[in-house]
Amino acid sequence: LNGSLQSLNIISVVLSAQVVDNAISAVFGQSCAINFTPFENVLTLRSGETRFVPGSTDFLSCVDTTALDGGSAWGCHIVLTAGFVIAAALALPCGRWNLDDNM
Repeated sequence: LNGSLQSLNIISVVLSAQVVDNAISAVFGQSCAINFTPFENVLTLRSGETRFVPGSTDFLSCVDTTALDGGSAWGCHIVLTAGFVIAAALALPCGRWNLDDNM
C-alpha cells in the first residue's frame, strides 16, 4: 500500500510539472530546462530515415512542449524544467503549515 501511494505521489509531481510546462509553452512559445544528461537524441521517421533532434545536446535548452512533431529535445534526458521549478515553488510552502490549524 505504501509503495502504491508513493508511486502515485511521484507521477502526480511529474504530471503537475508537465501541465505547468505546457502552460508556459502556450503563453511564451517555449519552456526552458537545464539538461543534466546532454547526449544526442535520434529521431527515426516512418520512412526509416534517422535524424538528430536539435537542442538535445545543449545544457540549457528551450522546447515548445505543445508541438513535438519533430521529437523532444528532452526525451530520455534528466532535466530540471521551468514547470517543475514553478510547481515546486507553489507546492513546497504549503507543506510548512499544518492543515489542522486551518480548520
